[in-house]
Amino acid sequence: MVTDNNSLEIIGAKQLSIKKTDDNMIKSETKTLSYWLSKIKECLAIIYPIPIVLILFTKIIFACTCASGSMEPALKVGTTTFYNRLAYIRHDIERGDIIAFKSDEFGLIFAKRVIGIPGDEISFENGYVVVNGLLADETDYISEDIETNCEKSFVVPEGTVFVLGDNREDSYDSRFWKNPYIPEDRILGKYIGAIPFSVEYNLLRPIRGLISLIYQSLFNPAQTP
Repeated sequence: MVTDNNSLEIIGAKQLSIKKTDDNMIKSETKTLSYWLSKIKECLAIIYPIPIVLILFTKIIFACTCASGSMEPALKVGTTTFYNRLAYIRHDIERGDIIAFKSDEFGLIFAKRVIGIPGDEISFENGYVVVNGLLADETDYISEDIETNCEKSFVVPEGTVFVLGDNREDSYDSRFWKNPYIPEDRILGKYIGAIPFSVEYNLLRPIRGLISLIYQSLFNPAQTP
């Protein structure tokens, strides 16, 4: 069989064209793979911190908005307060600690200051707190002219604490509750700090509201008569 030069050139050209096409396909597939790999990395960069944040705020830190003035001036209304969930794993609760706890009596979360620990005898004289027969030194967190009035006395049972709000004249606390003692297993954490705004009201709610408005504008257009 005889093949002329023109035929050889045509065959060579076709083979070259096929090779170029294959090379282009490989390059295109490589670019596509690289593109999707980069997108996956970007998504992982966004998603990766989420489990860390979830663990942080479910196992280590408890956060809530201060909704009342019962702990002023230490805790301001509208601030976001943070509590260490692990504070009492190796350390005992101490008088003067600010704690967050779940009240079984009211079904609410409160923040108060620990005044009495297990075994303490709490009473009140002339507007002052008396712990185990001695006037409690509370000058670090309340003014001396603030009165703490109550006609009852208390003996703190084992496994519980007795709490008061720093704003003694405007605090609903252990002095007035049906069950004045907070079980230690209801304590959510020890106060560690605050930021001067509410994450819930100043950030999350506006964001949710904005998302709701966008959703409504896109999927629930206004009806015209």
